Amino acid sequence: MTTRNGSELFDVPARLGLDLYEGTAEDPLVRFAETDAEGNPVRPEAEPEDGDDLEMQLRAAAARTVPGSVRLLVPHYRTRVPA
Repeated sequence: MTTRNGSELFDVPARLGLDLYEGTAEDPLVRFAETDAEGNPVRPEAEPEDGDDLEMQLRAAAARTVPGSVRLLVPHYRTRVPA
């Protein structure tokens, strides 16, 4: 999307997560990506079958995030022509 003042607006897909820590605790007090607005689990957690399986580790890491997007407003002088 192009704006009138010479900038481009980009929507970038992202995985979002927010954890609330208290003091020097190692574990978060609240993980905001674990439940939805009604308190239901966003995604059921599965135990990895093999501790050395990289794909399972990546899936477990993504379980503490939710899909979203980041909107960026970039002035034209900072953009490049698509290759």
